[in-house]
Amino acid sequence: MKIISANQIRALDKVTMKNKNISSIELMEHAGQKLYTEIYKKHAAAKTFAICCGNGNNGGDGLVLARLLHQQGCKVIIFCSSRKEKKSDENLKNFLRLEKLGVPILRFEEIKPIKDVIWVDALFGTGLNQSLAGKWREIVNKINNLEGKKIAIDVPSGLMADKIGATEDVVFQADETLTIGQPKLTFFFHETGKYVGDFKIIDIGLDENYLNFLPSDFYFSSTKEIKKIYSPRERFSHKGTYGHALIIAGSYGKIGAAVLSTQAALRAGAGLVSNFTPRCGYDILQISAPEAMTLTDVNQNFLTQFPAVENFKSIGVGPGLGQEKTTQRAFFGWLEQTNFEKKNLILDADALNFLSLKKNYLKFLPSNSILTPHPKEFERLAGKTTNSLERINLAREFAQELNIILVLKDAYTAVISPSGEVFFNSTGNSALSTGGSGDVLTGIITGLCAQGYSTLVASKLGVWLHGKTPTLARSKASEESFTASTILAYLGLAFNQLNSKD
Repeated sequence: MKIISANQIRALDKVTMKNKNISSIELMEHAGQKLYTEIYKKHAAAKTFAICCGNGNNGGDGLVLARLLHQQGCKVIIFCSSRKEKKSDENLKNFLRLEKLGVPILRFEEIKPIKDVIWVDALFGTGLNQSLAGKWREIVNKINNLEGKKIAIDVPSGLMADKIGATEDVVFQADETLTIGQPKLTFFFHETGKYVGDFKIIDIGLDENYLNFLPSDFYFSSTKEIKKIYSPRERFSHKGTYGHALIIAGSYGKIGAAVLSTQAALRAGAGLVSNFTPRCGYDILQISAPEAMTLTDVNQNFLTQFPAVENFKSIGVGPGLGQEKTTQRAFFGWLEQTNFEKKNLILDADALNFLSLKKNYLKFLPSNSILTPHPKEFERLAGKTTNSLERINLAREFAQELNIILVLKDAYTAVISPSGEVFFNSTGNSALSTGGSGDVLTGIITGLCAQGYSTLVASKLGVWLHGKTPTLARSKASEESFTASTILAYLGLAFNQLNSKD
């Protein structure tokens, strides 16, 4: 799903009205009806809806919503500016309709605590391009400090669609956001996404042909789109059909990382999985992952060499390797001297730490390699940035320069292609913030690459599957009790979601 800018959104609205031969107020009515359907379906039991409407078309959407809720018999209170303040034509028309219906319309100054209320923010939409100031800042700040569930229409007021504001900005603190048409870029950054809550995309039938024409480097990987890239198993197949994956991982005290990544490659569907580990990991891996074949280094506690790769389709390197100088030297020599033609290389954890120490070795990465850093690992590789948007743009440059794929792990993990396109993942929650979670992700992606998925597709599919598991485990495990092993336990159910017809 394409993510477009605020300017592109305005152009899309205009083209939709022209091509469908509808007026702006008709488009607003349609948006309001869709919003009403979603809100009433979920919150019909609410005693009061307090709808705060600005003077523009976002406020107009809120006024349509208010009328429809009122006509359904809900108690509605509108807070807005007086009729004397300049409003958009569409806003004013809906304001006058509500006056005739006798819906309570109060000034913003009259906002006060209301029992059992849902606050609806329809103050500012994607047209906002600067921080809130003056009375608008005061209004939002006041609502934020009142009790009651809070729903934002399109974007939380004070949040800009395309850029990150100052840390002292006041933004409506939504529990959920009903965003119209397309997700907005700033939903996916920790500085701004924290105001959005859970978001749902409201389809109002904007012109798809023009949307497809609009250029963008940013996308949201919805379940619908992930299903399109998933390839179910063939009936007439065998283990050789699904490739041979190699996991190079582990050191004394960190063999668990090798176990997790090996098991993940197996459960992701690789036909064969081998691992290469220090001798201290042999018994542990033979017992913990009996389906895999274990190769060992001559050293007891850490790697002193790296294996030949000609028998493997994909190679995942890094979990639990440790920081021994001998392991580092062996890694650099292997990276420089190995022929990775027709192989997929996935680097994580200590392999990334090695590269951050000697960045001149980045040039030896084969094209379309996958690097899976968390924010601090990426900072060590590419340098510091001041906010998440800067980091994403730096990551795009980094991926383009090296012709690689980056899996930048975060609340909304971003898969970045060698051409600089960014695909934000749609699954996952804080349950994944646990030790070993990244090791499992490395194994999943390595296992998918072994089966013949391209490195870009394997990355997008892998992060979706990985992120889906805590949702599926919700009835059995809390976010606090969820572990990396729980990801493995629920990975099969995540695959089943892609096989379902829903």
